Order: sequence, then structure tokens, then C-alpha cells
Amino acid sequence: MNVYTFYRETMGVDSFRRAMERVFLDRWKESWSRYGWNPIVLGMKDIVKDDLYEEYKHTVLKFPTVNDIHYELSCYIRWFSLLSVEEELIVFSNYDVYNYGFESSSISGLGTGKAYEYDLCVLNNDSLLEFIDIILEAKHDYEKYLTLIDGKQHMSDVYLSLIHI
Repeated sequence: MNVYTFYRETMGVDSFRRAMERVFLDRWKESWSRYGWNPIVLGMKDIVKDDLYEEYKHTVLKFPTVNDIHYELSCYIRWFSLLSVEEELIVFSNYDVYNYGFESSSISGLGTGKAYEYDLCVLNNDSLLEFIDIILEAKHDYEKYLTLIDGKQHMSDVYLSLIHI
């Protein structure tokens, strides 16, 4: 069974940080392979850059953030990258979530089918599109999704996911 992650080389960071990200990615692959999974890394090449993508990207770039904008954009577009997956159920994990014993045979009955479980989730295409719609719709009333971090406004896919559990 496939497990997916998204990786986009971080812009604006030094070569040491980039090298460490690649180490994390390699360890992610090894940890999932060890338990019978087929780890697949999605990237920018997997995203269909159509009108919906452009609207999505421009929407999320307007959200306030305390993080580096390139990092925050990567957090949002990882969901968009999953649209390229043509499977009934999609198992997604952030690349810093290592597998310590979760086998693909254990997947039955897991997950809500929502993208809202975040670091490790089991979802389908409909729930993925629903989450992307939630993010797009947040531009109309994004103040209800804001949180304050050190007195600065911040909006993230994590917070959006928590509100919609």
C-alpha cells in the first residue's frame, strides 16, 4: 500500500537546513518501507497548475502568518499535491512522521476520511476537495480562523483543520 508525503525544498534557508530536510525525507522513506509500505514523495511536479491552483495559491499567500511565507505556502499546497493521487483511500504523512510499527494491514477502519487528522491521515478525494474548499472559503471570513502567536495574527492549515474536526 502507498503512503504519501509532500516535499518542497525550502527556500530562504541555508544548505545545512536543506541537507537535514533530505535526511528526514530519507528516514521517512526507510521507516515506512520497513513496515511494508510504498513511500511516495510528491512535489511541485505533481501539482496541476491550473486556474484552481492559481486561485488557491493566491488565496493562501494573503493569509497572515508568523512563519516564513515559503514554509507556510508549502504547508497549504501539500493538500493540493494529493489531487494527483488516483486511489480510493489516500494515506498521507508529513515527512517528519516516522513509522515505528504501523503496517498497511492495519489500515482497515482507520481514519475519518477527512484531511483534518493532519500529521497522519487517511482520506479520500472527496474529503480532500472539501478541505481545499474550506481553505478557499476562509478568505471570505478569515478572521474567525485567526490565532495570535506572540501578539501577531496567524492563520494556518493546522488551525483550519482543528476547527473542522
